[in-house]
Amino acid sequence: MEDSNTIISYLLNVVLFEGDELYRTRIAELESENKLLSNFTHEACNGLSDGILTDKDLIKGIYKVANLYYNYTGYTKCLDVEMVMPMCSNGKTDMFQPSPWNFEEYSKACYQRWKVYPRKNWIRQQYLGKNLKSTSNIIFSNGYLDPWSSGGVLDSQSASLISIFISSGAHHLDLRSSNIGDPPDVRSARQQEKNIIIKWLGMDRF
Repeated sequence: MEDSNTIISYLLNVVLFEGDELYRTRIAELESENKLLSNFTHEACNGLSDGILTDKDLIKGIYKVANLYYNYTGYTKCLDVEMVMPMCSNGKTDMFQPSPWNFEEYSKACYQRWKVYPRKNWIRQQYLGKNLKSTSNIIFSNGYLDPWSSGGVLDSQSASLISIFISSGAHHLDLRSSNIGDPPDVRSARQQEKNIIIKWLGMDRF
């Protein structure tokens, strides 16, 4: 770690992505051992919810959270230059340190680390952003515990552009393998998604 900002960025990934890397890199191993975490956010916060912590206990808790998430190999390559996701915080209406969004600095940092420049508007040009009038048969599921849900499609746009909001859901928790610890509304969302897709495929007629 070079400085405190590096550590903050390192830990921020855990908060924002809620164990996505854990599921992607270790899912097969953990599923075979029946050890897959059913609710990463809940497990991660367990060690940080015991009232007022001493500095030492706080550091230990943060260490445990990071250990739940990271599975670093040292062989990561940056191949995705199309998903530019602006993030900022002001330290007043959120729980993060002030960090204004600056695309130029973001682009420079990408090049310094990965030797590529991000394509700022590609994702909106390719997939129309929220201009969905010409699209159909899409399910937008968002979990309340997922910070990305604030940028999601939270209301159904038509009979075939359907929004499912999951109060107990984390980042794409409904799309992960089922687990005995899944909240009831996550199970309900999965069933709803299944029923909708079956209808779209015409399988409900058989």
